[in-house]
Amino acid sequence: MENKMKIDTFLDLKLSENTLKGLFKNNFLKLTSIQKISIPPALKNRDILGTSKTGSGKTLCFLIPIFEKLWIKNWTFQDGMGSLIICPVRELGIQIFNLIKKLIAFHDFNATILIGGNVGNKIEQKNLESIFIATPGNLIKKVLISPNLCLKNLKTIAFDEIDHILNKGFQKGISFIKNLFPRKKQTLIFSATLNSNIKNLAILNLKNPIYCFIGNRKD
Repeated sequence: MENKMKIDTFLDLKLSENTLKGLFKNNFLKLTSIQKISIPPALKNRDILGTSKTGSGKTLCFLIPIFEKLWIKNWTFQDGMGSLIICPVRELGIQIFNLIKKLIAFHDFNATILIGGNVGNKIEQKNLESIFIATPGNLIKKVLISPNLCLKNLKTIAFDEIDHILNKGFQKGISFIKNLFPRKKQTLIFSATLNSNIKNLAILNLKNPIYCFIGNRKD
């Protein structure tokens, strides 16, 4: 049965106290349109394909479900990689990483980033991180040179700005990486635009997904 309860603020989502503290400390109070329609089903472990313009709050659409799943499973840094976030460029990866570090201040899990450049290389030296952020190219390199890197325990995989990932020619790379993922996982895909490539990718990678669209759709 569809939930008719009105959802306007993060309090309405019945999130963990630790997640709420992180959100409120960083002045996240009310949900945006894309957050209202995508976060509730994502919290119920549904796969999501979401499309909304840049700056509409898509990042929290996958971060909050990631935090809550790790919290429910009592995940700590000692449990290793529980979630993977794939983004197209290092600048976006750093932005996501910095936001995560602020929001998980009251949780026991942590994050690291696998990207090129001095910042990424420095952070990459950390071990036993719960949330990994990576660009496709650097993730593929890491998998190839680090056979002990375990992706089989992943609970959630998120693709941010998948339209840009595909535009950069990483579709074959994504197909290679997904073969290393566990079968039983949640997949969250978000994009600023929707086109046929993204639709095909969603069919291959998502199980009975919820489609969440805000704004114009491009075929």
